[in-house]
Amino acid sequence: MLSDVSNTISHLSMGMTLEPRGIITTGTASGVGMAMKPPRSLTSGDVITAQFKGIGELTYTVS
Repeated sequence: MLSDVSNTISHLSMGMTLEPRGIITTGTASGVGMAMKPPRSLTSGDVITAQFKGIGELTYTVS
């Protein structure tokens, strides 16, 4: 990680109001998939699902 969670929250809260139950998404640095063997990246039709304990799932299909 380039920044830890507490620093990310601190930085975001300087420019916006963080609401209860809000979700902060970060991501992966550019090119990380190219370091894999074989290289991989998300492509159209890939499905990403995040599970949140006690809340449920969030699913996204790459377009």
